[in-house]
Amino acid sequence: TTLKNHMDSLEQALAEKDSLLTGKAAHTIKGAFLNLGLCECAERARAIEEAGKAGGKIEDLTYRVRELRLQLNGILA
Repeated sequence: TTLKNHMDSLEQALAEKDSLLTGKAAHTIKGAFLNLGLCECAERARAIEEAGKAGGKIEDLTYRVRELRLQLNGILA
């Protein structure tokens, strides 16, 4: 449930086209992944976090978040 909520927050920030907020949401979910030992997911979240906080393009962030969502589908199902 927590991961789903964090992922929803990440996607909401992205929908608002706010790269900084997307980066902050990615930081939060990265910590959750690390706590669960999901290192590959945490690495993807770290990349989103860094790109978002650096003011990355929304299109690039969208692609990265979609990849993360696909990776999580099995876990969240």
